[in-house]
Amino acid sequence: MSNASDAGYEAVAKICRVLSRSARIHVIEAIADGASSRIEIADAVAKETGRPRHDVRTTLVHVHLPVLEEASVVEHDSETGAVTAGACFTDVYEFVLESLHKVRAVNEENTR
Repeated sequence: MSNASDAGYEAVAKICRVLSRSARIHVIEAIADGASSRIEIADAVAKETGRPRHDVRTTLVHVHLPVLEEASVVEHDSETGAVTAGACFTDVYEFVLESLHKVRAVNEENTR
């Protein structure tokens, strides 16, 4: 296998890791909907999932934002709490939308 192939596989693996937790998908959706701080994002995720805000904020800061930032999906300023779309945000968000659309279509087909 070539180095280019390895790099491609590594990129896919990184995105799979990013999307392996539904909380991170909720974070991506919150940012796409206009949330721009970790407090706004945590509040949106807590509302969507029904989890306590404090728990969501803690895992957001210590788990999810670092993973998303490492993959260039978001940029996070730990001093101000600002969270913005990173270099890969649009591609990942479009992939999420497309995937959710396909899953919903399959689910609708299976319930007929």
